[in-house]
Amino acid sequence: TNCPSPSRAAVRVPIHEGKRQSILYTYNTSSNGFLARYDIRSGKKVTLLNLTNATISDAQISPDGHFVLFVTQVNSQLAIQMVRVDGQSLQTLYCVPRNTEPINFIDDLLWSPDQQQVLFRVSNSSGGKAVPLIKLLDLADGSLRTVLNPSGNTGYIPRAWPTADTVYMQGY
Repeated sequence: TNCPSPSRAAVRVPIHEGKRQSILYTYNTSSNGFLARYDIRSGKKVTLLNLTNATISDAQISPDGHFVLFVTQVNSQLAIQMVRVDGQSLQTLYCVPRNTEPINFIDDLLWSPDQQQVLFRVSNSSGGKAVPLIKLLDLADGSLRTVLNPSGNTGYIPRAWPTADTVYMQGY
């Protein structure tokens, strides 16, 4: 899926399969990024997603267990992507604008309790600041906004979003 400019709404078609006890995990080889499922009962491993010339990191399962958000890097292009837990409906929701900064990242993805928004950290490419921005992506309409632009040398890591009006962040 191609990079939107700069973000887009998510298309979420629920999955209609029975519940199964499984472990979802990611791993990377020298050339590909994988999302896989291990079925605890049967002991079978199933590759759900194989992205060529990419890495996958920061995978987060949605509160309802139907979707996985993750960060990919393909040819130095960082993106947030989403896929159903069955490996279908891969879509790119946000791409970091290309820049020449030495540090460029997306991390610490955090779903809202209602699954309508995603909070995340992204490198701050303006003025060479060392502390990242905290961005909020609305999955319903694709809007993106900066919700925290730290001043000084204090940065924050989103840790938990337990209720609609409370986000816990760790300062450093």
